[in-house]
Amino acid sequence: MVPLIEVTPAVVEVGPISNEKVTAVEVQVHNRGKALLKVNSVKTNCACTQGRMVSTDVRAGETGTLEVFIDPFRIFGFEARKMLTLYTNDPKNGAVELPVHVTIEPEFLLNPRDFEFGSVEKGRPAELTMVLRPLGGRVVTIKRIEALGDALVADVSTFEEEEGGGRVYRIHARLRDDLLPGEHEQAFKVYLECKRMPYILCHARALVNAPYRVNPKRLVIAEGITAGAGSATVKGQEPFRVEDVRTEGNCITVRTEATGASDALQLVTQPARGLGAGKYNDAVLFTVVLGGESYANRLPVGVTVR
Repeated sequence: MVPLIEVTPAVVEVGPISNEKVTAVEVQVHNRGKALLKVNSVKTNCACTQGRMVSTDVRAGETGTLEVFIDPFRIFGFEARKMLTLYTNDPKNGAVELPVHVTIEPEFLLNPRDFEFGSVEKGRPAELTMVLRPLGGRVVTIKRIEALGDALVADVSTFEEEEGGGRVYRIHARLRDDLLPGEHEQAFKVYLECKRMPYILCHARALVNAPYRVNPKRLVIAEGITAGAGSATVKGQEPFRVEDVRTEGNCITVRTEATGASDALQLVTQPARGLGAGKYNDAVLFTVVLGGESYANRLPVGVTVR
């Protein structure tokens, strides 16, 4: 005779739970076997979700209780998918996984969730606005915004307004004029005055269309680089010229090299002389003149000096 465990429900779906206190839910642990069931331990894959048997022993034909505790202050965002594992003496089910899916009462709404610029013709202005709206009479304020990685937007600014008897924040973003053609994505943190969520991570995405390409869209160079490692190729759909080639800072040097084709050339970069050991960020700025139009460009360059 052996024990046989069955857990109901097989998946715990709970929410929206309070964002201010720990929520407890109960799960039934049945012993469908003929011998004593022992739940030796309950493990979790995240500290936000914990499980505890009221009694670790469940007699044959009876039902025990697993208490599940969910701490919203250990969950980033408004939903979570976690896993509890029950370790037992059931010879066929020694480890039983219990998924726990949680939604949390939001302190605010952010609409839209990300800046999706979509397909944009280079040289055309592109701007978007998202709105942060506190809920439930709470006070949620924006402290600052931090961009991560190479800049996709030229300006992210916030405006506080009165709307419907409460305060809302409008976050305005404008796409950079000098983005290279192609797909771009950038993350940024919106830091908040909010007890449970000190910041929220957002993204900006855009596809910039132009009659030329720059490959790669970012360079990473170091002292003693091999030939070509610090080069980017500009290739047009028809013959073009490049003007006003310069560096944004003083960490690199840049020159142009012909490729032998009228519709392509190379931008060749090197670390500037005299840089101390460390990592630096710079960029190559240049203008592509093609088809009667002028396009501003910024090619980010990372530099490592050892």
